[in-house]
Amino acid sequence: MAGRGLGMAVLALSTLAERSLEPYCRHFNGRIVAKKKFRAWLALSVAVLWLALFASVAADPAGEALERGWRAYHGRNFAGAEEAFRSISGIGSEKDRLLARLGLAMVEHFRMPGARPDLAIPQYEALLNEAAVGPAFKANLHILLGEAHLNKEVADPAKAEQHYALARSAAPDSLFAREAVLRLARLRLRQPTEQGFRAAVAVLEEDLTGQPGNPLAGTQHLLCAQLLLALRQPGDVLRARAHLQQAYAVGLVNQRRKGDVLFAVAAMSEQELGDPETALRYYQLLLDSIPTDYRMYYAKLRVAALKEGR
Repeated sequence: MAGRGLGMAVLALSTLAERSLEPYCRHFNGRIVAKKKFRAWLALSVAVLWLALFASVAADPAGEALERGWRAYHGRNFAGAEEAFRSISGIGSEKDRLLARLGLAMVEHFRMPGARPDLAIPQYEALLNEAAVGPAFKANLHILLGEAHLNKEVADPAKAEQHYALARSAAPDSLFAREAVLRLARLRLRQPTEQGFRAAVAVLEEDLTGQPGNPLAGTQHLLCAQLLLALRQPGDVLRARAHLQQAYAVGLVNQRRKGDVLFAVAAMSEQELGDPETALRYYQLLLDSIPTDYRMYYAKLRVAALKEGR
């Protein structure tokens, strides 16, 4: 059950991450227009992940209270979540109580209105010192600590970066490590300069190189492409196209996003890179794989024209 829950969580989180992206390109009057906004807040909710992992333990009072607490938290019913998590203090296993403490800290951190990340920090740190906390849980805690240091009244980006790095090293092959990479990239963009954009791309590309089988590779490739299309210095469009091709190759859950990628590769190949062969191949891929795409008619016209050498 737990294994199936984790698989469902990875699928759900990957889908949400793709949907969180600002559409990185639109076709308008025959041109590809890059969008410069970068939203990597991501929908990688630890609440969803822990709910999926532990939904199968809801056959006992502590398990039921945990499930009730996470559902309330995910629904932004913070008072209900707090009540459910506090009810576990005297019952359940050590794991149950650790998860309840995590829930209470997250309620303190993200409650709206009245969030107090400064009060959540010592609670996260206390959980890190528990002997029963495993590598993935530690990675999750470091991500939360990084966010808390950014969310404080006086943000501390250096502390946040330290905790994101610790999250990666705590469980390097986990989904939490991949989330830490995305948050490190976002951190580079606090000053949205060319240097910041290129630093974010470097963080993402380094992780993509070292993590075969990365479940968020599609999302990371899309983010790299988005940033490079915003910069558009010599060579950036070619690199962006390569990232879009890789995003398609590793698989995208969202069909609309898949259509965006195929169309963007085709259009930029034809109009900006002088590569009609690649353009023809990707227009045809769009027609074959997503025949209901709203750009189907335009793609058909371009396929016919390119085959005629126009």
